[in-house]
Amino acid sequence: MPIVIFDNDDNNYFNWISLNPEGFVLNSSRIGKHDNNLTLHKSTCDRVGHKRSNDRANSRTDIYLKHCCSKLSPLEHWASANKNLKHPVGYYRCAICFP
Repeated sequence: MPIVIFDNDDNNYFNWISLNPEGFVLNSSRIGKHDNNLTLHKSTCDRVGHKRSNDRANSRTDIYLKHCCSKLSPLEHWASANKNLKHPVGYYRCAICFP
């Protein structure tokens, strides 16, 4: 399954979320390739799956890129290849949707 990346594209991101309720989202910071903010979420997670408001400052895809896939393994592979050097696995799992 291919990974779809959303960059400053909330409309298509929320469309993907609605079409892939069993999918996964990996947040990737714009700061750098080895940033410490790679976090994996289920697409239904409240932290990534809902619009905050129509305000541009509350966009979901402007600060963090959203790497989305209907399967978990491609995102895990991507995170491993672009891993957070401060985390042994390369990414964090959201404590809300991966308790």
